[in-house]
Amino acid sequence: MPTKLRPSTAEEGLAPFVQRLISASFDGGMQTIAGTAMAAGMSVRSLQRHLADAGVTYSQLLEAARRDAAFRLMEDRRLSLSEIASVLGYSDPAHFTRAFIRWTGQTPRSHCACLKAEAARQDIGDPKSAGLRQRRQGRDGDEIAEPKAGDR
Repeated sequence: MPTKLRPSTAEEGLAPFVQRLISASFDGGMQTIAGTAMAAGMSVRSLQRHLADAGVTYSQLLEAARRDAAFRLMEDRRLSLSEIASVLGYSDPAHFTRAFIRWTGQTPRSHCACLKAEAARQDIGDPKSAGLRQRRQGRDGDEIAEPKAGDR
């Protein structure tokens, strides 16, 4: 029998607590409202009623938890998009792709390509990224360094 979890503080509120439960469930597969209600120590109907009182639905919390987890998982380049979709509880990678486009306006593949390009620019040996770092420091109020020849 799963351990019943309660909000850690009275100030936390039910919605953030339920979102944490959902996020924690991605490894254990308890992404159903019934599993989340059981972990919260209440019936499904009570959970729905309390969430409605807070102005949110279980589906909205699940969507937000999936979105946050998707961004974290995509930073781990060892996972394929199919594996990420499965971890997040999507029955088909195409469903994950549609949700990702709804969240960001771009496909997961194009987002991964942007992450790879950003990582490449941050490479220490890349003179272009060194120039970008110098310009970024300038935006923070430091003295602005002249870009290197390769930056133009």
